[in-house]
Amino acid sequence: ILLVGNFVSHTVAAIIVLPLVATIGVHAGQPAPLVFCCALACSAAMALPVSSFPNLNSLTAEDDLGNAYLSAAHFLAMGIPATALAGLLVATLGYVLSMGVLG
Repeated sequence: ILLVGNFVSHTVAAIIVLPLVATIGVHAGQPAPLVFCCALACSAAMALPVSSFPNLNSLTAEDDLGNAYLSAAHFLAMGIPATALAGLLVATLGYVLSMGVLG
């Protein structure tokens, strides 16, 4: 979901990936923890401006002279480490939480 969520919006990534994850989870015997972690991970992708509307909106912001405040390189420089950290947290703490809450 993190890979898909970086190239399309979080909502579209959830629409595409969550049914697949739910199907895999049903066959694995525990769909709830997988879907829970996938839902958390949907919002964790932030490496590119196209991954969410607020990111895209921030990319188009300009100063009084028409110079952009941010570039795609800014998103990559901060977004890749943030996405990796968020993915790690979802894979560890998110999974533990899902197992504790959902069984």
